[in-house]
Amino acid sequence: METPPENQPAPAVVTPPTPFFERFTNFVETFRKVVVDILVFLIVIIFFITLINHYSKKQLIIYPFKACTAITNQGYTGEILTSMVLDRIHQIKNAGSIYYRQNQLEMPSWDNGIDEYKDAVNNDIFTQASTLVKFFYSNNIKTAAGDIVAYGKHGIALHMRVGDDMIQLIADSTSGLDNLIDKAAQFVLEKTDPYNLASYYLSQQDPVNCLRITQKLLNDKKLHTLALQLRGSAYIKVDSCADNVIAIKFLDSALKNSKEKDKWLVYWNLGRAYFFQNDTAHAIKSFVESIKRNPENHSAYRYYGDLLRIEFENAGYDKKPIKKLDDAIDKYKTAIDYSPSEFNEYVSLISALYDKKAYYERQYYAGLHNHPVPQEVKTGKAQSEILAVNIGDTFRTLTEIYPDTCMTYFKLGQIQEAHYQCADALASYQKAKALCKDTLVQRQIGFYIDKISPAPGSATVNKKGKKVHA
Repeated sequence: METPPENQPAPAVVTPPTPFFERFTNFVETFRKVVVDILVFLIVIIFFITLINHYSKKQLIIYPFKACTAITNQGYTGEILTSMVLDRIHQIKNAGSIYYRQNQLEMPSWDNGIDEYKDAVNNDIFTQASTLVKFFYSNNIKTAAGDIVAYGKHGIALHMRVGDDMIQLIADSTSGLDNLIDKAAQFVLEKTDPYNLASYYLSQQDPVNCLRITQKLLNDKKLHTLALQLRGSAYIKVDSCADNVIAIKFLDSALKNSKEKDKWLVYWNLGRAYFFQNDTAHAIKSFVESIKRNPENHSAYRYYGDLLRIEFENAGYDKKPIKKLDDAIDKYKTAIDYSPSEFNEYVSLISALYDKKAYYERQYYAGLHNHPVPQEVKTGKAQSEILAVNIGDTFRTLTEIYPDTCMTYFKLGQIQEAHYQCADALASYQKAKALCKDTLVQRQIGFYIDKISPAPGSATVNKKGKKVHA
């Protein structure tokens, strides 16, 4: 019997191959764990980035107001009062920001500006993480609070605090609560967003408060030019030469320091200041420069048209430059092309068309004394009739844009009265009064009606040319 040779290796143990399905299952499970771990990691990272971004913004947290019994008895809670202030803050900010959006200006930012306004209610489900991030970014958070107390027998007083600044606002009775809320919102914005507040005052035609805010902003070197422009705009007055001189001074200074893309607005404001200063030459030059830099500035075309009409009116009767009036009409039409729903542009166009119609009518009646009647006189009559149709078409367009608006007919009445068309003006005033729903405005329109209404017993001429008695 043979014995196996020494040192002969033992036979290899063969492991049976793993089934394909089992290998695939293991791979999927491993892949799933990796993907889940990555997703969890990304969610955590995104969450903390969101928190950091949120709390790195400069915030003003307004705590619930404390209210006296007289206020709580009317159903107001501290949370409701805080919400009312926040709503008013956002309304003022939106109204103020319109100035920058419409005029294509960059929204101003400054070192003390606030990015968000919110109440102190915390709905964050990750309170622990939120508190940690708040701790590191506490310098970006300001707080505000209000306390409404009884004042005198029937009045109330609001003590408003923003950071370290405080103000006391007083109302004679609880009915003045809305006014206090409005003033509180303005106080908050004065301390946190003065540029929007200044433009809000400008839009509300409140030059005193606008000048008060912009005086403080002149020290902001970063936005010194914008402060000069706002201040110059606030000084522009229809009937104050002294204020317009000051406005021109500020706007000239703003012009020297403005970026080229912003100069159109400075020129536009300069044109307005010169316009109300009765400096036609400088006003036209300013509006031309404004249009060069912003051809879509519809208001500049309207002012330019007004100035051309002034030059037309100031010329002697025998030398009236009709081309000036034609150019003015073209400017008004261009303004309407860029702003098809702007009320003032249509009113100016209608007024200019009436001027041109009156020009041709005067020319026609003056030429009737010549025999034979010159051809240009006959042409003048035809032009007058065409213009009457143009006026009617333009006014119909205006009434389609502003249907049932008493101001549309009132403005038409003023234009007709200025051109001595009293019967037409009377009808327009009466239509305006019928459409008006404000009693005070109705009374004011009534004064115009009484002024041009024929006195009892006076003779008037009807459409057939016969005299009748009122």
